[in-house]
Amino acid sequence: MAKPLLITAFEPFPGVPDNPTETLLRSFAELDDDILASARCVILPTQYDLAPARMLEALDFEASAIIMTGYSNRATALTLESRSTSASLPDRPDAAGFCPAPSDAPVVIHDTRLDLASIVAALTAEGIPAEISDDAGSYVCNHIYHAALGGPCHAGGIPGLFVHIPALPGTPLAATAAGTMSLKDLQKGMGIIARMVIAN
Repeated sequence: MAKPLLITAFEPFPGVPDNPTETLLRSFAELDDDILASARCVILPTQYDLAPARMLEALDFEASAIIMTGYSNRATALTLESRSTSASLPDRPDAAGFCPAPSDAPVVIHDTRLDLASIVAALTAEGIPAEISDDAGSYVCNHIYHAALGGPCHAGGIPGLFVHIPALPGTPLAATAAGTMSLKDLQKGMGIIARMVIAN
């Protein structure tokens, strides 16, 4: 039996009372898509201390791959993050009000080993806007991506990718977001991404 795919999303955080990644993941169970419908979906707290631990705990069942999702008000497409860094924002609190302490330590960078250009090409061929980013931010999204790429995706060889998504149309976030994408297109795009990540 094939190992299942792990997909993560985030709970609300300051400024984002309804996280579209949570809405997206909760929709997978009803889809006519065997990969997404059978994936193990985990909603992570948007907290520096808890999110990486919960993600790594979820990986204990030996996933075939991990796809992490997060919301970005700058996203206008499915944004595939090529790398993570050890940098954190000392002035942006997480959902528990915690801010990481400033650090003078050298920044450590981890790169995904996936062929992101091929994934973007597959998405755009199906009419799904997609792009590659080399800046996953310095918030909890980047924090869990760094934990994944520096841990199970490196030592365990598990394919891993972080995807930032835009706001959903008609939601309060859409009023201030750089872009929106329909739930249907997000689902279709995630199905394409999932298959290509697993096949890596």
